[in-house]
Amino acid sequence: MGAIISNLYGNSLVIYRTGDEDNKGTDIIFYIYKKDELFVSEEAEDISPEEIIKSGIKIMTIKQLERTILQKHRLLTQNIAEKTGGGEDLGYKLFSFLLLIKLAIKTLISYTYSKSLVELSQLIVGFEDEVAYNLAQYFLDELNYRVGFSDNILNKLEDKNQFTNYYKKLNQIFKEEQIIELNKENVDKVYSLFKEKAK
Repeated sequence: MGAIISNLYGNSLVIYRTGDEDNKGTDIIFYIYKKDELFVSEEAEDISPEEIIKSGIKIMTIKQLERTILQKHRLLTQNIAEKTGGGEDLGYKLFSFLLLIKLAIKTLISYTYSKSLVELSQLIVGFEDEVAYNLAQYFLDELNYRVGFSDNILNKLEDKNQFTNYYKKLNQIFKEEQIIELNKENVDKVYSLFKEKAK
């Protein structure tokens, strides 16, 4: 058996965990499109793998997503990481995590589009802030990304309004600067601008 442990967007885009409830290694992102065949309540309940497969499409495993985005994140933020002296730098710590979530969203959009799930990719684009917030909470709570963040930073990441505000600022910079390609130079530029807006 298994259970839906996170709703990224309503009951349509979910994270499903098979087997043991503590085994994060089995987490899979599913798109549930046959809602009448699968009743999903707010409380975690047992759902068999057969039942969820019958009701939806597997997008990717969390392991795949995390491996993909961490590799990109390391390459893109190398210059920033080397220049930062540490301490309670609000802009640096927020930017690092928000960029990680931004990369996860871009990866999800790419995966869904490549599987010809155009409606789902449009849904993620249209409700990006909500999907990003819910995915961020999953990363903080289930994948233990909260380690290393102070209470001040965690409060900003866990509060939906604050998280959405900072995430929108990040997206606004990408849009204003017309940055489509993510490379070190562009990420350095976005970081410099984000630091100013995050104050």
